[in-house]
Amino acid sequence: MRQFRHHAFTLIELLIVVAIIAILAAIAVPNFLEAQVRSKVSRVKNDMRTLATAIEAYKVDTNRYPPDYRPDRQLLWSYLPRLQVLTTPVAFLTAIPEDVFAEAAISRNSVLAGPYKVPYGTTLVRPYTFDYAYRIYYTGVPEATATWEKITSNPESVLWALRSVGPDLEASVLGDPNVQVYDPTNGTLSKGDIFYTGPGKGFDQPKR
Repeated sequence: MRQFRHHAFTLIELLIVVAIIAILAAIAVPNFLEAQVRSKVSRVKNDMRTLATAIEAYKVDTNRYPPDYRPDRQLLWSYLPRLQVLTTPVAFLTAIPEDVFAEAAISRNSVLAGPYKVPYGTTLVRPYTFDYAYRIYYTGVPEATATWEKITSNPESVLWALRSVGPDLEASVLGDPNVQVYDPTNGTLSKGDIFYTGPGKGFDQPKR
């Protein structure tokens, strides 16, 4: 009668396997997370291009750009979502794309949530759209070039800007001396906001 010998893993063998799995995980997880960030950045840029096309179509149709923040008015469209005029009454877009970084930024930073609230209220307004700025004040006076040269090398000809808070989830504002433009060459998770300026400018780098 044949006898079968049962072989089991030794403790050393198990520890080696666990160590190999841990090493592979340490390599794979950061790469996976970085791939997610790259995917989100690509989506943000594609959505901004789509919005830019709709903004310019709105300008052609109405002879003006969508309204920016209006401190003298309390209407919801004066705040966020400001670009809702692109969907109604004429549908230049079927829906306003969301900034995929905004929700995480809002939950992390209560101060940042302010622009996404109903005027003088506490209710967050969805979708969490890209911040939109129009260079001409509601009084008809343009903002100073210095405000825009922080984010673009063409500040004299820029009329509007879109902004995403970017992968660092920290927002800056036009004219802020510490404003940073996101640059993936500094690393996928580098600091800075993603800016798109128009008309016809696109993604630009600030003056050096």
